[in-house]
Amino acid sequence: MWNKADTEYWIQKEREIAEIVVNLEDYGFAVHSRSYALGWTDDPKLYGRIDAVKALLRAREALPDGLNIKVFDGWRPWELQEQAAKRAKERIAAAHPEWTDEQVDEHQWRMAPPARIVPRFGSHRYGGAFDITLVDAEGEEVDMGVGVGYNTGPEAALFYYQFLENPNERELTARENRKIMINAMCSAEFSPYLEEFWHWNYLRDFEKAAKQWMMNHGS
Repeated sequence: MWNKADTEYWIQKEREIAEIVVNLEDYGFAVHSRSYALGWTDDPKLYGRIDAVKALLRAREALPDGLNIKVFDGWRPWELQEQAAKRAKERIAAAHPEWTDEQVDEHQWRMAPPARIVPRFGSHRYGGAFDITLVDAEGEEVDMGVGVGYNTGPEAALFYYQFLENPNERELTARENRKIMINAMCSAEFSPYLEEFWHWNYLRDFEKAAKQWMMNHGS
């Protein structure tokens, strides 16, 4: 159970992070805000916490020449989180009509929790998570097998194509493209969400800073 101090701490962190988010387009990333496309917000821009964006720059530097990172989702404040949670539940239920309400709720809590407090700095709520894919020099998305965010089936899992016994040519291409993404993102100390190849978390620098802050304040 959350106590009052816990809640106040994380809400205060939300306020602090809102002051240090930056526009991803200013750093040369390709962006396509799903939240804007779905009408959840009037702002087409995407933002991330500054330390996480710098890490994303390091990941881009590790990519082969001609590739860039395209971002679909970044910092997600509470108002946007509410909309995302509602939509995620609808999408999961539609994709898995055989699931019980409890199974849908469990998966929703992993994808887009409908919670006021999300105690993880490496999350969308705190600007430390990004939904991404790779694009070529012309801005065209490389083939990852399935599209970003529109598939909750097994193909969305990060290593799905890695374990196919007899992959066809397209599946081999998707496997190789995901490998390129994995190598770049892990080199910049991002952690994957294994059920969605596009979702990556970064928390190293901010979590270190948060621990130092708590030590300085006697927490």
